[in-house]
Amino acid sequence: MVLEDLRHKLIERLDDGVRGDRGWWLVTRVHLTPARITEVARFLAVKSVDDYIELTEQNYEQIGEIMGIRKDAEKNVKRHIFLAMDQPLRLIERAESRSWSKIRLTDAGRKLASSDDPIDVFEQVLHDIRFAQSPWYSEGRQEQYPEFDVAPYAATLEVLRLSTGYIDNDEFDLFVSRIRTDGEIASTVASIAAFRSLRPEDRTSLLRLVEERIPAEGGGKNKRKAYFNWRDVARHTFSLLSLGVSAEREGNRLWLASELLIEAGADHPATSPANPYAPDDGKTQPEVGNSGGRTGTGTKMKPSWPAKVAGESLGSLKAAAKRSAGVRPSSSLLIPDDAAPVDLLEPPAAPQVNDGFEAELLVAKIFKANGWQVAYYGRKRGYGFDLWTRKDDQAFLVEVKSFSGTGGTVTLTKMEHAAAAHYKGNYLLVVVEMISATPRFSVIPDPVTKLQPTETSTEQYSIPQSAWSGGAVAFNP
Repeated sequence: MVLEDLRHKLIERLDDGVRGDRGWWLVTRVHLTPARITEVARFLAVKSVDDYIELTEQNYEQIGEIMGIRKDAEKNVKRHIFLAMDQPLRLIERAESRSWSKIRLTDAGRKLASSDDPIDVFEQVLHDIRFAQSPWYSEGRQEQYPEFDVAPYAATLEVLRLSTGYIDNDEFDLFVSRIRTDGEIASTVASIAAFRSLRPEDRTSLLRLVEERIPAEGGGKNKRKAYFNWRDVARHTFSLLSLGVSAEREGNRLWLASELLIEAGADHPATSPANPYAPDDGKTQPEVGNSGGRTGTGTKMKPSWPAKVAGESLGSLKAAAKRSAGVRPSSSLLIPDDAAPVDLLEPPAAPQVNDGFEAELLVAKIFKANGWQVAYYGRKRGYGFDLWTRKDDQAFLVEVKSFSGTGGTVTLTKMEHAAAAHYKGNYLLVVVEMISATPRFSVIPDPVTKLQPTETSTEQYSIPQSAWSGGAVAFNP
């Protein structure tokens, strides 16, 4: 009876549309992470403040490096990264709607570029989006989907809260992506609960109804291309909705971030079990910007020139050079005859987003989703920790160490060691492994007392005063 009721509801909704993939097309095939999009916004902010800018081929290569795009950087940045930043995120805008020749950051984009808390900015940006409505989508999309009037992020979060904290890609395909108004959320939650009670082969029979209503394209391997694209939509949408505070993608599931805390050493049931009867999605193309992205399944955590040189102020450097003329031959700053390397002629972009920044944002998200106030210190010198977090009358300092793969030796700086020794149980060392796939967390309170770190020497290169003083030149650029 449950199967027949779901079949009837699904057929009714499918027949009401033009085809089986009549649902939320929120983003193209691209894997987005908050750290990388933030770094792109910061790069664009360096290029221009308010005016439109024209990016060079080198600029696109630099943005490609940030996003992990190894091939055809300009084409893929425009087609995927910039398209998502324009619509639906509204972080950039074009001077002409059909051209990428001139772009600039929007108010939201400038706010992201200057923010110490990017996931809070993303949270607001995601809440603002309304599917198939201007300015988040084009006029053409509005004409294609006139029956939709819904904020996808808010609707999805409500479904997650009422569906034990998660949805998977099949549930997105059949139910969530087809929500047209807020009034359909309750019936969607009921359908998901009924769907989870079915046998795998019965669930697959419902998925087949969708495929049958998506026209084939060509023949052979391309025949099911349109269906594969639709099946990919869930993963891309899950990545998009994970930019903010409240949700996090893990493989083929999207979780409430507040559900990701577990006890140390426990396994989190976040891995979507393979449905042996599910449609074979074939070998889909990799997501753009996917290297270094979190896309796997597994265990998760459920909780500038110096102001002074050689002791002299900048204003006295030339005078100092003149005074020294009797001691050693006068010399000036040499400007090379050859032009500087091409990559130095533009403000440098990070060659690849530091995994540490990605890990800090993820740990901060989990704290924030569970009601903790968070402040970021990772980019500030002289503190000895990355995050400060507080809830009620309790607070922690958090140092985050991350590894792209399996973790190795963790090193604490002198200041980190001092802060940990001082604050003891209110200092947390969080080690994040597999940040490039599915993160694994190890949380160690009071690491100095518990782990007794070993003092090691650091390789340094010394230049005695006699050498740098004798080799100094006048500062006259």
